Amino acid sequence: MLKEVGHPSVELLELQGYDHGQMAAPAFPLLLRFIRQQGK
Repeated sequence: MLKEVGHPSVELLELQGYDHGQMAAPAFPLLLRFIRQQGK
């Protein structure tokens, strides 16, 4: 939704090979990286 309305701080990543139940663990490092980058 944020990307759709043009928010400047949005990344859309698709993790290949994971469904909704499996994507949380591989997504956490990506989330932490994004949060650290936004804090700079």
